[in-house]
Amino acid sequence: MRNKKLLILIILSVAAVLSLIYGIATTPKGRRGLISMPADVYQDEKAQLTKGVIPTKRDAKRTGFVSWGRDPFLLPQEPAKTSTRLNLNGIIWDEEDPIAIINDNFIEIGDKIEKNTVVDIKEDSVILNDGANDFELRLE
Repeated sequence: MRNKKLLILIILSVAAVLSLIYGIATTPKGRRGLISMPADVYQDEKAQLTKGVIPTKRDAKRTGFVSWGRDPFLLPQEPAKTSTRLNLNGIIWDEEDPIAIINDNFIEIGDKIEKNTVVDIKEDSVILNDGANDFELRLE
């Protein structure tokens, strides 16, 4: 019984060594046909082969994509809130650092309120910019 186990162990060891040697000695199938050439020769041959094959102008191709509509994984968009009316409640006037009170918020030059940027604060009015136009709020 012991001799039988030893014989199997020897046969498996020899098979493993032969398999390892075979794997190292042979080249992969994908690399057998490659011939090494200098880069300039390779580029010249590549240019000659592709000269008539690759078109110089690509024609536009219309795709068959059609939008599926709403994405079921996104939450539905809430309608845009209508902006509340901006009321100029007061102005704390200081030549260096004036502060306007709009809708009970203290605002300085450069601050934003409801997507509007404060451009200037005068003694009796505030000039705001909504991204496209300037408009003025006056004290009532």
